[in-house]
Amino acid sequence: MNQIHSNVVQVVTPNQTLYECDAIVTNKKNTPLMVMVADCIPILFYDEMKQVIAVAHAGRVGTLQNIAKNTISSMQENFHCVTKDIKVTLGPSIQKCCYEVSQSIADDTAKQFGLKFVENRNLDLQGINKKQLLEIGIKEENIFIDTTCTKCSNKPYYSYRNDKGCGRFAGVIFLK
Repeated sequence: MNQIHSNVVQVVTPNQTLYECDAIVTNKKNTPLMVMVADCIPILFYDEMKQVIAVAHAGRVGTLQNIAKNTISSMQENFHCVTKDIKVTLGPSIQKCCYEVSQSIADDTAKQFGLKFVENRNLDLQGINKKQLLEIGIKEENIFIDTTCTKCSNKPYYSYRNDKGCGRFAGVIFLK
């Protein structure tokens, strides 16, 4: 993907190799899907029953514009996936402890999603994504969240907030 900080989802098609979007979906075997991040959330989706996978790049913009919901909707519309069968993993990312935004963004987020996801000027993007997944019908036991903070954990993950010139790490999924 050429990730563009959006809520756009594309279905992988034969002979296309670059997608302007923030999520891709496929049912093609041996076709790895990869999302690159450095503080944003790498989200991996898997429907074992329909043999469908997806990845999403959930930064602030994508999260607030429902990238996770849009990805599930694409899985449903294009491959007839059923939410009860979809498993979702939210990978390491910047956490509420470190994700500080402007007061206006914090206020807008609190209005849109509730005070539960905003503390002072810090946002809980993983919490918002989980809320969206639950609202669309993903079962809570099918949502796996890595709570490692890429900014303050001292784990081997890149953090754009720590170093604007840093690299990226990847979330990868594929069907055998």
